[in-house]
Amino acid sequence: MTQGTERPASPPPRAGAVLLAAGFAGFAGMSVELAAVRLLAPHFGATVFVWTNVIGVVLAALAAGTFVGGTLADRREPGRLLRGSLAVAGLLCLLAPFLARPLGELLIPAEAGLRLEDSLPVVTGGSLAVSLALFAPPLFFLGALSPVAVRTIAATGTGVGRAAGSVFALSTVGSLLGTFGTTHLLVPLAGVRNTFFLSGGILLLASLLVAPRRAAAFAPLLGLPVLAALTGGGGAARALAAGEERLWAADTPYQYVELVRQGPRRILRVNEGLDSFQSLLVDGTPWTEAYYDLLPLAPLLAEVGEGEPLRVLVVGLGGGTVSRLYHALFASNRDLSIEGIEIDPGLIESARARFDLTADLHPRLRIHGGVDGRVALRALRGPYDVIVLDAYAQQLHIPPHLASLEAFEAARERLAPGGILAANVDGFGFEDPVVAAIGGTLAAAFPTVEAVRVRDTRNVVIFARKEGPLDWEGARRRASDPELLQRAGYAACPPVRRIYPPAPEGDRLRDSASRLDLLLIRSLWRAALRT
Repeated sequence: MTQGTERPASPPPRAGAVLLAAGFAGFAGMSVELAAVRLLAPHFGATVFVWTNVIGVVLAALAAGTFVGGTLADRREPGRLLRGSLAVAGLLCLLAPFLARPLGELLIPAEAGLRLEDSLPVVTGGSLAVSLALFAPPLFFLGALSPVAVRTIAATGTGVGRAAGSVFALSTVGSLLGTFGTTHLLVPLAGVRNTFFLSGGILLLASLLVAPRRAAAFAPLLGLPVLAALTGGGGAARALAAGEERLWAADTPYQYVELVRQGPRRILRVNEGLDSFQSLLVDGTPWTEAYYDLLPLAPLLAEVGEGEPLRVLVVGLGGGTVSRLYHALFASNRDLSIEGIEIDPGLIESARARFDLTADLHPRLRIHGGVDGRVALRALRGPYDVIVLDAYAQQLHIPPHLASLEAFEAARERLAPGGILAANVDGFGFEDPVVAAIGGTLAAAFPTVEAVRVRDTRNVVIFARKEGPLDWEGARRRASDPELLQRAGYAACPPVRRIYPPAPEGDRLRDSASRLDLLLIRSLWRAALRT
């Protein structure tokens, strides 16, 4: 009787190599998790819904991988499991950037022109599906590593408790390095795609660290990340709609930024998967035919006359559209000074280089880059005649800490007597849940609050005056440029204005109880049901 031969067992990896591999895996896993939303952002944005889907998928994949890895570690040779999990996770990380764009375009075609009111189910469901396809597989294999690594080290005679403590400690150290390194170095310097390539290369290197010496023949696999980076495929950029030309695109520490030309318009977008934009620049004119054209009414409502100082604070400067408009209208007949707040310094640098945000075109502008708007309201003393609030985070949201009663009270303290706060709010009319909540909360901090709908858009501009009523007739008399009134009149959508009373105490947006995310979901569902 011939006895079958069993496959000889490979020599177990050294404990030091296993611990180093665990650290590498922790680094790569956290790097992938942080870069995942950035990879999806050009197609689905970077809203709280996308973040929730990515984090949920990551946690579910890690949990499933840990369970399966722990089960297999007691049944199979842990050394082979360890090498296989690292290698497969690394290869999947290399593939993710190449698959992100076709999957994103499959779910949200550029030609479809997805509107905000139709976006909630598509963005939520689409980002969940792509997250499951791209990020769940590599994170599943990374989740399997910890129990397998513990079993591998314990097989050398080390106590289980010590083995587990060492593996989790090194993995956590790697995760910490991945957290800070990805945000501050990898994404801004190398870009999102190459961050995935580097993570994949690190995991392949880790698989070789725990492999037998004969596995050195597979060392050329480490050249795959470099080869992938050189091919230029799989970039994060989404396909453009008809008639658009991409002039430039890059990743900043905060977001994906692209500059697009559409006829005479240059459009600055950040994390845009929808029919929206961050800043506009129209050739040959400061006017935009968008909500920006209503914002020059604020200095007139503040009763700042010709020759008088006009002190302006713009929270959410972006590419400088508001500054450009104010320079064109007020720099020649008022003592204009503007302070611009923009949290993303990378966006500022991009706008300076490619969006005409230069000192010669914006001589009265002082930029505070890398500063949060709420911090600016606390640190800058003012007083200002006009504060423009046009800050958005994650594509759809006014940051809750900039739309609370406490934030509006801080803005009121920074305004001069008779000063005006002008806020751009995304919403579908005066009764929109987000618009109504912000209007009512503003009215709890300001004596007079009136909103103006913007024609052919989903924007509402809310004006709040520190003292006394809003004098619209006086604003018309103070307008020395007739085009200003013509443009503002065209931008306003009848019925022109809505006065908001103070919201009841329990309905006011507070730092401790904002509810803006829930209100946004309600707003989008209501708009979707109407269309």
